[in-house]
Amino acid sequence: MKKRAFLKLLSIFFSGLSLQMFGFQNSVYAESHKKKKKMKDLSSMVIKSNCTKCESMEGFIDPNLIDRKIYKMLHLMGSGKKGRQQTQEDVDLQKERGAIETGTKPVFYENANCGKIDEGWAIDYTPKRNNPAIHKGIDIPKPFGEPILAVADGTVIGIFENAWSAKGIEIMLRHTPEQTGLPFWIYSQYTHFDSMPNFEIGQKVSMGEVLGPTGNTGKRGKESEKKKKKRKKENIKRPERRPALHFAIIYSEVPEWSSWKRGIVIKDSYWMDPLAFYRNKGPYRSQEVKKLAKKEKKILIGYKKKDGNFVPNDSTKIWPYTSKS
Repeated sequence: MKKRAFLKLLSIFFSGLSLQMFGFQNSVYAESHKKKKKMKDLSSMVIKSNCTKCESMEGFIDPNLIDRKIYKMLHLMGSGKKGRQQTQEDVDLQKERGAIETGTKPVFYENANCGKIDEGWAIDYTPKRNNPAIHKGIDIPKPFGEPILAVADGTVIGIFENAWSAKGIEIMLRHTPEQTGLPFWIYSQYTHFDSMPNFEIGQKVSMGEVLGPTGNTGKRGKESEKKKKKRKKENIKRPERRPALHFAIIYSEVPEWSSWKRGIVIKDSYWMDPLAFYRNKGPYRSQEVKKLAKKEKKILIGYKKKDGNFVPNDSTKIWPYTSKS
């Protein structure tokens, strides 16, 4: 009798313990399956700068003073869903403001080996994205860790992790007309770093200074159906994204700019073919560069040598990688 009562008490104890455990597991399950926060509609929100250091810098203004079309031109916003997704309307705006193919080719002094471009300026990127898109820069493939160089004297105005985008880790430099010799304020953009650049906002950088290591950070582009089908047929895993620098140039005739959590915004700005940036005289606007004779589209570019010297020695703009020859 005593044994039976003891077993009953034991049964009640473990039953209660089991319910407690189930309740705990259930609460963990509920916690892990909470609904994700709804994404804010970027098109209607009041934009706030998250860069307090920027506020005392030359040319900085409130981000709300910059036209929303510039945000779309820079692909920090879109005309699609929630003000995020890019549409054909946005691509047309980007083309209107300079992001068109021009047919330029790089030629290095003394036929130096400075690397090749494997994805060119303003090519159609729609197959790689889930929406209309163009490539607003050039991609220069290099091994992991290869030092990326500042293309001109300038100032660090933005460093971004960009976990939300294909750009990955990014740094943005601002260059005055005196620093480049061009009649514009120039903004050079470098993305896909392997690790965060070791710089401070407002820090001055010299032409040829190492900004950080080449990497492949950023969300991967969409794989074409043809490649996917072939890969699956051969039972091959999708290869890792190759390491490369995505290099871009933005310019403006006015000095004002701002910073937002999604990137740097430049007042009245335009895209510039990154190769046209190296021209010693105009034109620089893509629509005019496109009309140049074939010979003039071969653009002579300076660079930094292994020994630290520049070619030519009076360069104010150089390639973002050291020459290998």
